[in-house]
Amino acid sequence: MMRGTICVVEDDLTIRLWLVRVLEDANFPVVDFDSADRALIHLGRHATGVTMILAGTHLPGIFNGTDLAQIASISWPSVTVVVTKEADSVIADVPVGTIIVSTPLKDADVLASARLAQQRDELRRNIDRQFSGKRSHDVPSSRTT
Repeated sequence: MMRGTICVVEDDLTIRLWLVRVLEDANFPVVDFDSADRALIHLGRHATGVTMILAGTHLPGIFNGTDLAQIASISWPSVTVVVTKEADSVIADVPVGTIIVSTPLKDADVLASARLAQQRDELRRNIDRQFSGKRSHDVPSSRTT
């Protein structure tokens, strides 16, 4: 089973290293960044290999975690985006489909998100394979004649 890369974006080094360890221990390939700005540079070059972005809300730089979620939903809609938030805080302006997880995170939360992203990616690839090579008239129409 091929696994896509998970992009961890967290400015707190201790938390970022913990997230990377949890994911790598479960055999997920991981890249990590301390800002959304740096993650976006990577995604601009390698997004086709990324299945999930796991980002904190408050990040240094031009873009924060919410901005990253918005950009990703437009630029790479097949990538699952998970944004972490403080337990009592509210996040506004996140795109539909963004997964929001409250901190403090647990290993099980992180791994469940990664497995969900992997399942979504596999489903999308299966659908793409199923319909690749079919011409538009090969696809059933809802029109009655």
